[in-house]
Amino acid sequence: MVRTDKLGLEIVYDVAHNIAKIEDHVVDDEGHVRRVLVHRKGATRSFPAGRSEIPPKYRDIGQPVLIPGSMGTASYVLIGLPTSFQVTFGTAPHGGAGRTLSRSAAVRMLPPNKVRGGAWRVGGVSLLGPRRVR
Repeated sequence: MVRTDKLGLEIVYDVAHNIAKIEDHVVDDEGHVRRVLVHRKGATRSFPAGRSEIPPKYRDIGQPVLIPGSMGTASYVLIGLPTSFQVTFGTAPHGGAGRTLSRSAAVRMLPPNKVRGGAWRVGGVSLLGPRRVR
């Protein structure tokens, strides 16, 4: 593994897009706050400016939200707004190009006699489990 510091590189922002975290959120119209487990599958936090959970470097502007594009579409850098808590527990979609096929559709494309344990890639989808034998 190559260390980024030896190459003169640094991580600008590291973001998870499939995570579960215990957080405190308003859960009703009366303003009751509860500790909840928020599972963000294919999404990331979009906390607004001023939140203590945001790294200090970004706390004054809000948590960066990276929406990756593809070779044919633009990418976006957004920030969380206060309304994100009213609607989605401070969550934004991770976005991106998406899948060409669902996992189950990709599995159905493979002939059973060409499958064995492991991982493989079909139609742009990485799958865990059986893999195609060459």
